[in-house]
Amino acid sequence: MARVKALIDGVSADWHPSRLFTTTTFWFPFVISLITIGAAVAYRPLFDLITGEDRLGENLQVLGWIVALVFCLLIGKNSAFPKSTRALFGALAIGIVFIIGEEISWGQRILDFQTPAELVEQNRQGESNLHNIYGVQDVFSWAMFVIGAYGVGSSLYAMKRFGSYASWSPLAKTLAPHPILISYFLLMFVWRFYRNLFEPPESLYYGVSEFGETTELVLSTAFALFGWKRFSMRETELQAPALTTRDAAT
Repeated sequence: MARVKALIDGVSADWHPSRLFTTTTFWFPFVISLITIGAAVAYRPLFDLITGEDRLGENLQVLGWIVALVFCLLIGKNSAFPKSTRALFGALAIGIVFIIGEEISWGQRILDFQTPAELVEQNRQGESNLHNIYGVQDVFSWAMFVIGAYGVGSSLYAMKRFGSYASWSPLAKTLAPHPILISYFLLMFVWRFYRNLFEPPESLYYGVSEFGETTELVLSTAFALFGWKRFSMRETELQAPALTTRDAAT
């Protein structure tokens, strides 16, 4: 137990003064995963509520991406940040807009327009989006795997290079998530690795495949928290030196 506490304290350092918020942030991916798995085993209606199409998990996922987008835009327009940081978060904002558009099928679920006939046959769900098109779906699956791997790897590298989060360079804080978010990206990395390379048993196929909605909810939460954390440091940016690639090597 002492080792677990030391691990939690280590990755949670410099996250937030509130112990409650820090603890909640750390345990969120573990708790939501256990709830989803427990519901899949013991109570199917709750599992469907969490993972079903247009249900709780998917709506919260979109909300997470919207929050992440807001922070990206706030950083992008805030002159306290170096131009390089603002440009990087501006680029991230464009990517998040695309993700949100895909999740809501580019407004189809809101505006209730029909899917083009040529797309219906190619799309796994018959909707106006790209990530459910046969063949293209594999590209998105591997993209999620890469995002998970990058989130874990970049944060671990920054920890090894700079030590505690407080001593990370401005560039490292822009390019890598806070260590407390490693588990968020690790969940996506592990789950996508399994789903991309292995076929689950037929009896577990539905539960395993739908668990992906939970991993996506956790990922969107990670980006929202990443954006919030970077934006919360805007006052310190005024005293920080300009961002250069040298920051990554010192």
